[in-house]
Amino acid sequence: MQAIHILDFALNLCGEIVDYKSLRLKRVFWAAGDFELVLACGHPMASRLERDRILCPVGQAHKAMLIEQITKTEKTVSVKGCTLSGLLKRRVCVPPAGSDKSFGYDRIISDAESVMRHYVQNNVITPESADRKMDCMALEEENRRRGKKDVPWSARFEQLDELLEAVGTYCDAGFSIVPDFKKKKLVFTYLSGRDRTGAGGRVTFGMHMGNVSGTEYTENAQQERNAAIVGGAGEDENRMILSICPGGETGTARREVFVDAGSRAAAQELKEEGERRLAERTLVQAIKADVCQTPNCRYGRQWELGDLVTVVSGGRMMNARITQVQESYEEGRPERIEVTFGKPVNGIRQALRQRQGSVR
Repeated sequence: MQAIHILDFALNLCGEIVDYKSLRLKRVFWAAGDFELVLACGHPMASRLERDRILCPVGQAHKAMLIEQITKTEKTVSVKGCTLSGLLKRRVCVPPAGSDKSFGYDRIISDAESVMRHYVQNNVITPESADRKMDCMALEEENRRRGKKDVPWSARFEQLDELLEAVGTYCDAGFSIVPDFKKKKLVFTYLSGRDRTGAGGRVTFGMHMGNVSGTEYTENAQQERNAAIVGGAGEDENRMILSICPGGETGTARREVFVDAGSRAAAQELKEEGERRLAERTLVQAIKADVCQTPNCRYGRQWELGDLVTVVSGGRMMNARITQVQESYEEGRPERIEVTFGKPVNGIRQALRQRQGSVR
């Protein structure tokens, strides 16, 4: 089993766990993941497990976890929480002073990486209110301006983690928070993933390759929308309305959604808002698989969370991004790695957001 360091927000070492009953860690490309660690009751490190302490597998800082819940019984001590990206759940996107000129929104048009950094900077690193600053946090030093270009975004009191998830799903990009032990900071990191579908470094998963023990393919159109009726500025009969359908679907193939973009007055802005909402409501195509470690296909070496790879399932071949990885380690049993390729079925939070919220 991998040894785990117990740290505080200043990255001071508070203890080390070298044995445990089980660990389940789910990492997600464009959102915070979750975990559960179980120790035997009476474990010498049990008293060091406190809320807001960080658990970091030794040599794998990108898998750091944050304790949020502690449960003790006569036999076990279990802690649950999120990956470090979950820290961003603690902030909402507050528009800066003077944003009345943009109807009270914090707006930006830039590349995907710059958009993400912008909202983290404004709400975590250097917010206008000193009380909102997280001193333990920093941005990656270099902004490489990666990802989709000319991305328009606006924010007004959304949860920061949900906004970044929306940017990530729209731009096919991810993010993470990784401890930097030299700088003693938790560093917000943009993730683009590697393309492993080309001849130079192709990674293929499938039963025939011996690196998958079972697969499950899901195709779900319940939340799919391919046409948007976008309502802009104005009221009643004077309100600006724009209809967009990028794929030109008609008849029963056309699936419409209304998008409330009431603060927008330009046709181009309405079009961009509509396209963004449709990107959240695409056809779900995902494959789940139990992955076996092989010499040519090892987790963390040949492939990693966020990589674009080739998957074969039930005679179907598709190139898909690795969007979730769940690692399970249990005393006396071999490790288990379950991978999700492609966009997973909407979770409850995203489904509620789509049902309640119109893009503003």
